[in-house]
Amino acid sequence: MNDRRGSEIFEPVVGTDFDSCQEAYDFYNLYSWEHGFGIRHGRSRVNTNKYKLMHELVCQCAV
Repeated sequence: MNDRRGSEIFEPVVGTDFDSCQEAYDFYNLYSWEHGFGIRHGRSRVNTNKYKLMHELVCQCAV
């Protein structure tokens, strides 16, 4: 059996901050791949100045 999980993969923690949306996507994409599921972009919110306040990454099978 080929177990691809390694000690380099960090577990997600509530409240984790990322420097960019791409960094967050890359982290969760790798995590999901290591655990056998996929992710996709979900909802996002911007303020009146078009500054992104929130961006959801959800399980690929989520409705």
